[in-house]
Amino acid sequence: MCERAQWNGLLDDYKAVFKEWEELKIIEKIDCENETSHFLPHRPVVKTDSITTKIRPVFDASARETGKNSLNDLLYKGPNLIEQIPDIIDRFRSYPIGISADIEKAFLQLGIAPEHRDFLRFFYPTENEEIIYRHSRVVFGVSSSPFLLVAALSHLLEHVPAEDSEIADKLKLSFYVDNCVAGVSDGTQQEKFILKAREILSRGCFNLRNWESNVECKYISKSTGTTKLLGILWDLDKDVLKCRVCVEDLKIDSNITRRFILAAVQRIFDPLGILCSATLPPKILLQNTWKLKLSWDSTLPDDIVKPFLKWWGEVVKLSDIEIPRHLEINDTMQMHVFVDACKEAYATCIFLRTDTSQGVKVVLVRAKSRVAPLKQATIPRLELMACCIGARLAHSVQQALNITEMETIFWSDSMVALYWLREKGGWSVFVSNRIKEIKTLFPNGEWRHVPGKINPADLISRGCSPSHLVESHWWEGPLWLVESPDNWPVTELINCETSEISSERKKVRLCNLNLSEEKIPWYARKFSKFHSILRLVAWVLRFINNVRSRINERKRGQLTVEEIESAEIQLIRSIQAQSFPDEKSIPNMCVFRDENNIIRVKTRITERIDTSNFLSPILLPNNCIFTQRLVEHFHIENYHAGTQLLLSILREKYWILGDRRTVRKIWNACVRCRRFKSKSPTADPVSLPADRVKDAAVFEVVGVDLAGPLYIKRGTKVWAVLYTCALYRALHLELVSSLSTDAFLLSFRRFVDRRGRPRIIYSDNGTNFRGAYNELAAIDWNEVSRYAEIQRITWKFIPPTDAWWGGFWERLVRTVKELLRRTLGKAIFTYEELLTILCECEKVVNSRPLTYLSEDMQDLAPITPAMFLFDISTAEVKDLDVRDANHFRKSLRFRAKVIEELRKRFRNEYLGQLIQRQKQDPQSSNICEGDIVLIGDDVKKTSSMAFGSRNRTDSRKGWTSENC
Repeated sequence: MCERAQWNGLLDDYKAVFKEWEELKIIEKIDCENETSHFLPHRPVVKTDSITTKIRPVFDASARETGKNSLNDLLYKGPNLIEQIPDIIDRFRSYPIGISADIEKAFLQLGIAPEHRDFLRFFYPTENEEIIYRHSRVVFGVSSSPFLLVAALSHLLEHVPAEDSEIADKLKLSFYVDNCVAGVSDGTQQEKFILKAREILSRGCFNLRNWESNVECKYISKSTGTTKLLGILWDLDKDVLKCRVCVEDLKIDSNITRRFILAAVQRIFDPLGILCSATLPPKILLQNTWKLKLSWDSTLPDDIVKPFLKWWGEVVKLSDIEIPRHLEINDTMQMHVFVDACKEAYATCIFLRTDTSQGVKVVLVRAKSRVAPLKQATIPRLELMACCIGARLAHSVQQALNITEMETIFWSDSMVALYWLREKGGWSVFVSNRIKEIKTLFPNGEWRHVPGKINPADLISRGCSPSHLVESHWWEGPLWLVESPDNWPVTELINCETSEISSERKKVRLCNLNLSEEKIPWYARKFSKFHSILRLVAWVLRFINNVRSRINERKRGQLTVEEIESAEIQLIRSIQAQSFPDEKSIPNMCVFRDENNIIRVKTRITERIDTSNFLSPILLPNNCIFTQRLVEHFHIENYHAGTQLLLSILREKYWILGDRRTVRKIWNACVRCRRFKSKSPTADPVSLPADRVKDAAVFEVVGVDLAGPLYIKRGTKVWAVLYTCALYRALHLELVSSLSTDAFLLSFRRFVDRRGRPRIIYSDNGTNFRGAYNELAAIDWNEVSRYAEIQRITWKFIPPTDAWWGGFWERLVRTVKELLRRTLGKAIFTYEELLTILCECEKVVNSRPLTYLSEDMQDLAPITPAMFLFDISTAEVKDLDVRDANHFRKSLRFRAKVIEELRKRFRNEYLGQLIQRQKQDPQSSNICEGDIVLIGDDVKKTSSMAFGSRNRTDSRKGWTSENC
């Protein structure tokens, strides 16, 4: 940038601007580094025709690195408070005396908070050293700057003394960012406005300068020539307006592209639509390029290039078109809106007709044209669209001039569109929507017919060349509009429907409907989660309660636990009423109703000291959506628990008819469970080793393994150490921060201190781990073995190639991993949070049933590993409450008896299940057709394997086909 500026001879002038800013404290030099900062690129922009600033720095806050956001992307832009340019110009034209000014360095008068300035840093333009500045004022080019300026001006103008409120209200409607465009009725008001405007804005350190007017006064000298006014030109001598046609610097190339045509059209700034009839042809050509599906830089065909070059050769003539600036406004003023449409475009124009002492004056106010959409529409529809934009434009002019009672007459040459507007009927959606909008804007609008040949909107709907527009004097209005209203065109409107009119009648269709009762209840139509259903019902119940209560007694804020419980009771009561109309409809079960009118099962263990829900569970049907959502909720809340564990949890409160079938159905339908329960074909089972079946204490024989790594916050790795009881299948989890021997021994010491010293420890030696688990080789197992010998513990290493020796702990490793994968996903936690989750996983695993869970209420509770870990309650033995000499003997005998009975049950119910051995048929596959499979090999992790499904089996070779 410096080299380019130096070559253009601008570098010294560019640096002088920054020096001036530094003296004015607009920018400040900084030396310190700050990580939370942002640098703005900048470049010089030269305007030779500018009166005040020839060269100015322009900062690009939209610049971004690849794949990152820019400063403007991250900033809140604020609402658009800027007035529309056509509205400002309309108000400016409504006064005989026009006034314009601008605020000196408007954006630079607003300060930036010191803590935000580091995001507006930039490099000083120098080649020798790195000099950093930052802005202390609002920067032009930042997306939020226009809002900040307009909001500051609005705040300033709203807080003025009462005597200045009239001028302040006028200023509010006269500013476009930092440009002030207004008008007054006479010289006295002109002097007052200039004086008060300067005074009001000076209170906010804003300096209004560059005052110009078509009439000189005490504060403004006589202005001559042409000046810029919101993008258009104002001839102060003639008091006329003209459009800027900036095409001199756009050099035409032999290769005419879509990009060049768009750039040429955008060089003509026409906010009032004075030149819209001449700018329509290139827009139609541009639309034709879309029909050809050409790229932005593709060479266009001759049938597009030749008309464009012809138009381009005449475009400079558009700068000769002038319209009067002043609009005569009095009580005789009428607004005439003309609309028209053709196959390629539709348009509207507005003229003001005023009776004055010099005669009738007709002046163009605004015009607008639009290219017809690519999706071809009928001519009557386009005519109606022209009526719609005509109504919108007329309403905008009325609001800008603040004259809502002005007589407004609409003219159209379409009999069909006028019939639609006049007659009430069932029109199509397209027609009725536009008629509704027109009637909303002008409920009593007067619509008349004008022949197409004398309709001024016909020219702007069809378009014309620049030379034809200059010769037509179209902006002066139709000649017949100057004459008396008696000479205006009068056409009798059609009173019968034609085919074009009736084609837009709303079609009536008859169909037969077979209605059936909806099976999905209202509470499950939009919510699939149990907790969401409860909250929905709770909100409904709160609404009902608030409607019945006084205002000061109504509940507000978040739902309470009591409201959630009340919602559950209400839902259960409703479901039971549908499924069980009376108690006789429940076969083979003794039930009763509690105080909440909920049906509960009457069990035979009511004399036991336990929770009321366990002693008398709530009865639920198995074919109910509520029951399914309930089972899904407990399945997910308990780390996607299996059938046995889930049944045990549900039995704590609910009794579901056919519960095992219902739970298994939900478990099989769970997407996460179906992914992680997929397994390869199994081999024939072998005899269990002696250490697995001999009577022993809990954790007397253990297997140890490490799982991980797990990732915690800040990218640190941790590992889980699993100690598995070989006999009672209990689990103990520890968390270590490294794979070092010392870290493992510390976890082992914690295990011994909490669970007791084991007699035998099984583990692998690390050589059978693959992939990421190769880091386990860092553990010095010899050192670990020596430590075990000191503690009188036998340490046995399984053979490296016989991984199935460690099956009794590997199975629990898999269980823990499944719980963590299904629950955590990709979430990252702190060390303490992960340790807590591991403890909860340990509790869930140790609560799993080891034996079959019967549906018979008289059967004993299933055996779980937790029964051998925790103390046994003796509260049900009444005579133990007396603490005499026999108390402790009875307690000891009772405890020994219970433990012995528990061990017998363990032998008969658990070990007895291991007697049966089934032979695996090598010719058969344990994967059924339609099952979800994971496609991969032994090296890949299950989570990284691709999904597939069993499709078919090749009977010739026994191959299975999978679909990924």
